[in-house]
Amino acid sequence: MNAFEKAAARREERREEKRRQDLLASASRFASSAQISEEELDGIRRWEGAAAAADAVAASKERGRYTPVTKAAPRVVVADPGSAAGAPVETGPRNVLAVAAVIAAILTGFGGIVLGFIALSQVRRTGEAGESNARSAIILGFLWIFVVAAWLIASPYVS
Repeated sequence: MNAFEKAAARREERREEKRRQDLLASASRFASSAQISEEELDGIRRWEGAAAAADAVAASKERGRYTPVTKAAPRVVVADPGSAAGAPVETGPRNVLAVAAVIAAILTGFGGIVLGFIALSQVRRTGEAGESNARSAIILGFLWIFVVAAWLIASPYVS
């Protein structure tokens, strides 16, 4: 085994040890908060030395403190058969903040921008529908501010 192979083997061992430590840390964190998904529990069981963390989760289930983590319904994009081009249509639960952002953008501009960015981050994190609403709110908010600024600048010259 030459020096390059030894260095590569050491790097791989360090990566493996880091992964194991991260998994044990997250397992103990989830076990202490009693919120862990079944996929994460399966991942814990796969590692050697993580049996104690799995036992802690099992003990929290017995104490009645176990709450499985639920994930949002996945966003499904399908082609709309009613449109000529087959434009994609978002389905699934719609983010309420994205709809509120559009309303705020029409009424206030700045509120629509703020709510639109917050809604956009929520949509990306949860997978809900409403990305187009959030983007529309951001665009409408900036457009609203531009129109008001242009009106304020032009108003002394109109009369």
